[in-house]
Amino acid sequence: MDDRKLGDLVEDLIDVKVKYVKMRRTAYEGDCSLNLSHAIKRTEKMIEKLVTQLNELDFVVT
Repeated sequence: MDDRKLGDLVEDLIDVKVKYVKMRRTAYEGDCSLNLSHAIKRTEKMIEKLVTQLNELDFVVT
């Protein structure tokens, strides 16, 4: 297994989740623009894709 790939995927997932939380907070505070709504949906799909890629890796946690 490529440790760098695992680390990169985890780092990407963390970055995307932080952006997602910020967008959701903005939406909750009253900015319900269509662009923000689309960005949130795209980010949710990106999170799902990253989680799927992580699940496909074969690794053992010791």
